Amino acid sequence: MKAVKAIINAKIVFPNKIKEGCLVFNDKIIGAYDFLPQGFEGEVIDADGGYLCPGLIDVHTHGYMGIEYTDADMEKNLKILRSLPQHGVTGLLPTVMTVKKELMESSFAALEPLIKKEGTGAVVLGINSEGPFINPEKKGAQDENGIQSFDADWILSHKNSIRIITVAPEMPGFEAFAERICQNSSIILSAGHTNATAEDIIRSADLGLKNVTHLFNAMSPLGHRAPGTAGAALTDSRLYCELICDGFHVNSLLFDTVRRLKGDKLCLITDSVRPAGLPDGRYDNGFSYITKTGIQCLLPNGTIAGSVLTMNLAVKNFYESTGCPLWEAVNAASLNPARLLGEDGSIGSIEAGKDSDLVIFDKDFNTVKTFIKGDTVYEH
Repeated sequence: MKAVKAIINAKIVFPNKIKEGCLVFNDKIIGAYDFLPQGFEGEVIDADGGYLCPGLIDVHTHGYMGIEYTDADMEKNLKILRSLPQHGVTGLLPTVMTVKKELMESSFAALEPLIKKEGTGAVVLGINSEGPFINPEKKGAQDENGIQSFDADWILSHKNSIRIITVAPEMPGFEAFAERICQNSSIILSAGHTNATAEDIIRSADLGLKNVTHLFNAMSPLGHRAPGTAGAALTDSRLYCELICDGFHVNSLLFDTVRRLKGDKLCLITDSVRPAGLPDGRYDNGFSYITKTGIQCLLPNGTIAGSVLTMNLAVKNFYESTGCPLWEAVNAASLNPARLLGEDGSIGSIEAGKDSDLVIFDKDFNTVKTFIKGDTVYEH
């Protein structure tokens, strides 16, 4: 059993409140107290009035610091995993974009040995496969040469590693695919890169669709007569929604509307790509190149190609734009994605008995210290 530690002078962010106090933990959270328990013996960490939050969980991220998961290189993947705790991330779904099948296969192979492996930095909770069963008309920055017809056998051969797969439910063969995936795995079906009507989405939710990939982006838009994928995503209470809160993918004026409609089924994501964490410039992504200018990443034809957002900044942007309680913004980056993945019994919030995946942020939401299962994995 790991040594017991305590964090004092913290504003502890619980799922429904913030309370100043002390948290005692080893690899699991032992309990929260007003003050350090009398006679405590163990390491004492002073949060200096900072926010003590559950570790953040990014369910949609393609890369960081010049690397993407489609590089299909385990050592490069580890480099990303070790870097992410500096942004408060303790768990993630590395996201493999739509590329040719052979490259998707090798990308999965370079990630599968890392799933739930300890000591890697941020924990790989599984893989997010963004495609390849998407609509070419809404391909966005995906490789059109990788788009395929539905193939349940192939995806089920990775049913122990793929946690989310993005699909266009209006494409031929979706119903049979959904039936096989839902009956034979726990893979989450997510609508994205789609021209589906609102009726298509609602019907797909009846078949097991559970999530919507980067809301508003690469989907049929919300119209007052044709609500589209976006309209159905906002109004169907069964569906979780991902939101990129960089202020570029979605205007920040809409953050609070989404918050009010989706509540605890809103998941903040980064959708970060290769240039994240790097200076402005041009970066090769294998089948094209991305030009990063500030917070914008664009393909040569002007198509948006992911983001350079970090999860701590996503929480800050959402919090400041909506005026919601801070605990609600934190939930959208921790507890809500944990619930989506069915992992909320062990991670996603500060509650006794859960894993000690914790992060101390200062008042500006810069990361001070990050813990995974009680071990310090980042310190500013």
